[in-house]
Amino acid sequence: MKRLTLWVIAAAIAIAVPNIAAAAKTTYIATNHRFDLVKLQEVKPSEAAIRGMTHPVTLDEQGLMSALESVMLSRSYIIKKEVDSQRVFDDGAVAYLGHNFSLAFAQAKPNEKVVFSYLTKDPIFILRNDRITIGEAWMQGDELHLKFTKLYAKLTGDTDKRGNEAKAIARARGLRIQLELQPGQMMAVNDPEELLLNINYNYAADVQKRQLDAKAVPTSGKTMAGEEVVLPIATGAEPVQATTETKSKSKSKAKARDAEAGSAQAAAPTGVAAGNAAAGTGETVEQRLRTLDSLRKDGLISDKEYKEKKKEIMNDL
Repeated sequence: MKRLTLWVIAAAIAIAVPNIAAAAKTTYIATNHRFDLVKLQEVKPSEAAIRGMTHPVTLDEQGLMSALESVMLSRSYIIKKEVDSQRVFDDGAVAYLGHNFSLAFAQAKPNEKVVFSYLTKDPIFILRNDRITIGEAWMQGDELHLKFTKLYAKLTGDTDKRGNEAKAIARARGLRIQLELQPGQMMAVNDPEELLLNINYNYAADVQKRQLDAKAVPTSGKTMAGEEVVLPIATGAEPVQATTETKSKSKSKAKARDAEAGSAQAAAPTGVAAGNAAAGTGETVEQRLRTLDSLRKDGLISDKEYKEKKKEIMNDL
């Protein structure tokens, strides 16, 4: 009986050892040993072949940051008040992931993907609002693939307490993957959770335009990278120096927008019409209803969501 028992144990060890040896290799690029990390992880040769991964590759860090900043959630999440911003990656995530993605892809082997996780802390008054985004990335030619496994998932409990990270992540329920495609982006044909970014697209120019539209650029007119606009992600691309003519046109457009905004403010109605502007957005009830109608026509919200939101907007009258 003892011999049989020993034989069974030995057989179990013999079976387990090859599995251990075959475990996927992981190399950490950066981690805070909690929720934030960027690592390289081996994939099966068959999976690497299907994905057509072309690693290693040298990518421009600033270009990567601009590309990540361009990833947007659907406006329907804003309408339903599930999020306060359309951006998937806030400034902290853009800086952390952009830097470590460039390091990871420079080291990645043809059979290694980049796995990432980032915790966003965006408290609402005194309430905690910790959200985690988890996914993986790989390069296929000129395309950066991002596949999300958890998107802006809300963590419950005390995330500052060490030791409960795995349980907190397992309980977290993310938003349904629904992105609003921007120029230079497309969704994978066979996977609605996979986003493709063209690394040769000038995301930095779009970022600069959004900043100008939001009046978030410094008065000197400098871009995030100083006096030059950082162009494609791929290294070797020539950066375009901002010319005097370009700066002059930008300033003229900014002045025109300021003048238009001032005129609109001066002509703003008083009383009920003024009071119907949505808090924090400056939109009137009519504008909010038009936006809601547009979202329903585009299939971004259901009829039930449309009716509930319309009732909420009408209550503001």
